[in-house]
Amino acid sequence: MQPTLLAPVPVAVFRAGALVIEARYNSGTGAPMEACTVGVRTASASCAASSAEVDGEGFSGTVRLADIQQLDPGWEVGGRLTLVASTCEAGEWSEARYDAATCGPPEVSLVEESGVITGFPHIIAWDYGDYPGWWQCRYELSIRGSRLMGDVTLAGYSSEPMIELTGEEIGFAADFGGTLERLQCTLRVESTSGASATLDFDVAIDGSVEAPEVSASVGDGRLLVESSAPFELFAIGKGGGERAAWTKTGSLMFDLPDAASRYCAVTLGSGRIGRADEVPVQIGRFPCSYLDYIAGGERKRLELRYNPEESASMAGDSEMVRYAGRANPVRAFVATDVSISASAVAMEPLDLGELQDDLRGIEAVYRSGKGGIWRVVVDSVRWARARGKALAGEVELSMTVVDGSPYGLLYDSPVYVDRMLYPGPDVYPGPDLYPGVQRG
Repeated sequence: MQPTLLAPVPVAVFRAGALVIEARYNSGTGAPMEACTVGVRTASASCAASSAEVDGEGFSGTVRLADIQQLDPGWEVGGRLTLVASTCEAGEWSEARYDAATCGPPEVSLVEESGVITGFPHIIAWDYGDYPGWWQCRYELSIRGSRLMGDVTLAGYSSEPMIELTGEEIGFAADFGGTLERLQCTLRVESTSGASATLDFDVAIDGSVEAPEVSASVGDGRLLVESSAPFELFAIGKGGGERAAWTKTGSLMFDLPDAASRYCAVTLGSGRIGRADEVPVQIGRFPCSYLDYIAGGERKRLELRYNPEESASMAGDSEMVRYAGRANPVRAFVATDVSISASAVAMEPLDLGELQDDLRGIEAVYRSGKGGIWRVVVDSVRWARARGKALAGEVELSMTVVDGSPYGLLYDSPVYVDRMLYPGPDVYPGPDLYPGVQRG
């Protein structure tokens, strides 16, 4: 029975001057494999691997490019090549062939001007070379060296040999108490052939920012940050930094502080190069949990203060997938959902029916009094009226954690000017606002 060719299919990619061929033995009678070979054929020559390694029912071998060109001097990488795998069962040989296009890894080099950042936005560009018929289809840029943001990976599907850094991805090159001197980068570029190339390089930072005076205070679940210069507020959690809010005035009442995060005021100088100064305050644990949301164009907050209860659960779906030529199935995780339930006693005055209408099905930001902040969708709101003086009833929320920045939900909202809600006639849904940003 014919063996199955597993790799390299559909494109034969030469790496380091060699081609690795992998195949699988298929028995027609149940008898064991007695012998096997792998190799390639050109239009005028055949070249076999010097040996074949057997691993159970799988076997593989390596064919060197130098051996192919010695037997067929006119053949070059980029031409067609026939892959051949043969097995012997009960004294009879069977053969599988596959006619494949060939290529090698693409060539990538950094454009010289990309190696120094003097301001943002900054373009990192590279020269790309590939074999005929193939081109760049994807890039992945990993950036290390930022204590503010941690390790950052930027990826995209594009044939353009460049990526633009806005500065926000790397915290505007800010470092604690100053500006970074350089960043370590790794660029991985993928070709439509399936081959890839990796390039390591450093990017220097040319710029500095004068130190501002920063002060802060915490109260009522909010963080007041004041600086002598406009700044961007970054929240630093376990996964690295994230831009949370900003102000043009140097004073910001931040509504979403979390005990599990640290905060930095990033001041931007010329060219939007930044420096980071840690907000000098300890958040600590809050006396209750908060749910912040927007309803009817207004910013609202629900405090779960009295007799609060909270629980979380995680559920994952997976499926078993079988691939041709693979002995064992692959378990693919389809989705993982994190659910949060929270309840508290509600005090008068509170219209529970209106609260239910405001919250059902909306996105919101949930902050636990124990620490942690999540962007959620409110799946359901249940409430029961209570008999008691000053008691409105009990409220229970069922929420599902969703992707996306919790800060972006509120501080990137068009309801805000300067990322803060200004009360008065210039607030949505006023006649001169759409939807919440003053025209003109």
